[in-house]
Amino acid sequence: SFCIEGPQDGANVQIQIDDTITIPVVVWNQGDILRQDLIVVTGGVINYTITLVDGWNLVSIPVLPVDSTITTIMGGCSYNRIWQYDSGWISTDSGLTAFDISYGYWIDRIGAGSPCNITISGTLPVSTTIDVDSGWTLVGYPSLTSRSIATVMAGVSYNRIWEYTGGWISTDSGLVNYDPGKGYW
Repeated sequence: SFCIEGPQDGANVQIQIDDTITIPVVVWNQGDILRQDLIVVTGGVINYTITLVDGWNLVSIPVLPVDSTITTIMGGCSYNRIWQYDSGWISTDSGLTAFDISYGYWIDRIGAGSPCNITISGTLPVSTTIDVDSGWTLVGYPSLTSRSIATVMAGVSYNRIWEYTGGWISTDSGLVNYDPGKGYW
């Protein structure tokens, strides 16, 4: 057990135990105390690359990032704005500062006409539960393995699921799998 004191609200902190990076997994409040479980990474860091084209990209990050800040993950890729939807929109203009494996993100990429790669360094999540609200929900797919939507959504009622990769495809028009790195409406 460790007690960490000092960081300000919203600060990003990288914790190392015996020179090994840890990854935050679960955060909860216990009274006035914020508690957080950590995974100690022992050589299991994965580098996952997503190619962004000029214009709109609907993506998600499939690994728990070592550093989830947008500035780190976006690296040298120029963008106008990044949007997240969770019962309302938030963008990099209105306080969005980090990526989360549960969400899909609209990235309005600007560049010189050529694609740009972002690389997310992190570990595989053990399991992830994503709340699906009635109405619209913009979710990520936190896995490196494609899986059928029917399997992932078993027991969840939904109208249709949409994917955007330069054009729209839905479960009504041939979309059958969730794929790593993509975001879904």
